Amino acid sequence: MAASHDCACYPYSLTVLIIIFLLQVCLYDLSYDALIYFRTLVKQDGRILSLSWHPTAPRIAMGCADSTLRVLDTETNRSILRITMDKNSKEENTLVWSVKFLSDDTIVSGSSLGSISFWNSKYGTLKQSFSLHNADLLTIAVNSEEDILFAAGVDHKIVRLKKVEKRGKGEIGGYFWVQACDVRPHTHDVRSLAVSRNGVLSSGGVDTVLCFNKVEEFEKEMSLRQSPFASWNERFQLAPLGNILLFCDNRSLKLWKITPQSVSTDHSSSTVCSPDKDALAKSGLITHKEMESDLYKASGLPVLLLEIKSPSAQHIVCSGISDDGRLVAFSDPEKLWVYSLEPKVTCISTQFLPSRAVAIFSNNDSINSNTSIAVCPSDGGIKIASVPSPVTKDSVIFTDMEIRKKKMSTRLYIKLKYSPDGKYLLAMSEKYRVLIFDVLNGTLFATLPRFDNTYPPSLSFTASSESLLIFTSGDREFYKFNLKKSELKGLGRPFLKDIAMRVCSRKGLSMTLGLNTLPTLHGLCMIYDWDRLLFVRYEAKGKHKEDKEEEEVIGKKRSLSMKELSSHCVKDYRDIVYAGVLDCGEMVLVEKPWRDRVTALPPTLKIDKYGQ
Repeated sequence: MAASHDCACYPYSLTVLIIIFLLQVCLYDLSYDALIYFRTLVKQDGRILSLSWHPTAPRIAMGCADSTLRVLDTETNRSILRITMDKNSKEENTLVWSVKFLSDDTIVSGSSLGSISFWNSKYGTLKQSFSLHNADLLTIAVNSEEDILFAAGVDHKIVRLKKVEKRGKGEIGGYFWVQACDVRPHTHDVRSLAVSRNGVLSSGGVDTVLCFNKVEEFEKEMSLRQSPFASWNERFQLAPLGNILLFCDNRSLKLWKITPQSVSTDHSSSTVCSPDKDALAKSGLITHKEMESDLYKASGLPVLLLEIKSPSAQHIVCSGISDDGRLVAFSDPEKLWVYSLEPKVTCISTQFLPSRAVAIFSNNDSINSNTSIAVCPSDGGIKIASVPSPVTKDSVIFTDMEIRKKKMSTRLYIKLKYSPDGKYLLAMSEKYRVLIFDVLNGTLFATLPRFDNTYPPSLSFTASSESLLIFTSGDREFYKFNLKKSELKGLGRPFLKDIAMRVCSRKGLSMTLGLNTLPTLHGLCMIYDWDRLLFVRYEAKGKHKEDKEEEEVIGKKRSLSMKELSSHCVKDYRDIVYAGVLDCGEMVLVEKPWRDRVTALPPTLKIDKYGQ
């Protein structure tokens, strides 16, 4: 039997489910909490691509692949209407990808011609038609009042149409549809639209991003973008002072001890315990045969120190680790958990404070060694807690950060980051708006302009906490925000052109994964993508005495020649998911081959290709 193409529920009884099997429609009864076969409707000549129930009558509108739009009566099991649509040519049929049955007996259809049409289902006549898209129109959605309609398709454009009453002489009770506006919140095909009862439009497509818009403020506000899966680089965090790499799995945290190469070559000075070979081999990182080689004995491979499982066995939303690796915090959908790793692993706080983002700053000053934890609760705002040293149980008390503007105090943030000196706290909202707060005074310090909203910008403080570096993936712009002068500057066009050529020298453009500054090399930063590392000098050479003519990149000395080039690209690595820099200046790269990602996915639903 062929795979099903679409399904829908009976709107006014909610007891019948219909499933399309290529050329026919089957009805199933759901009233007994089971899927019971009810009836098979009359077989059609063309393949059925879409369908829609009438809101109050037992009728179904179907869009087919043979340039036809049909209406069936489910009680009599008879076809009551057949509409033939225009074709591009005599050989190619028009594909009716989407249909919508309205309560006033109007059928709305979207086809491969890129047009949206309004049909009278009683007489089969065309009422209105709009050519709004440059490619196939794939999906249609309408609000509960049926006065606002949305259409989207392959050209990733969402168009809003509005119903307007006729006010001419002698025209009473009539209406017509007009185009209101259009937006492009997605980067690829939009495959599905849905309008909730509270007036929120949801859209999704090939770019795997869910976008949400208020129906009434569709053209005024930016779309709220939500990725269904966390980016791989967001799952990793590095404690540069403690040489610990944190990996946030679905329901556990894994902490890996990183041994710098300068330490691993000298076994007498190494402070890392010997790894468990069985556990290391079981993790798939290395085989037993490779462990016996001399290369493994002198390389200082990462060691899995411990694994902290979520006590509630729920999905971990966000996590954070302090720079010295002594404190770890993570949140699930219900609670926030804080763990101390020294002298032993202890849970020091459990609070009903589900959060979207966590940031931890460890103050290593001999006078004040308190640790600060910043979280963004699910209901908005920012809360900060100070953890005294030595750490005691139930010593973590969160207080609201005083934000004068009420709109910012209730805003949701998806990313928090402390500056190296702990004076500033960076917060990025769901719409990729970047705010900087003064932690000491508890006030808003600066609000940066809105950058490209296609992808979240990559952000990194400099080692001296004097500036904030910003790189946007969509328009490939590089900015430097001076925290002392509160001044934002963009680098020159020749500089940006050189970066663009190195980042986009392949077909297509992927999201830049991250931006890091190098603590031992002033004026130099690193931008990394899945297949390359780009070292960029954003300050003139010779400004700092500690600048070096050469730098060591994963054990290989490369002359950067920054006097002639503003950037240097390294393509020796593949499938990079995270890159970080230790306090000693050495880099940590995490690679995950694409085949390993595919095997970790759930089994896909295999269906025949269209037309076969």
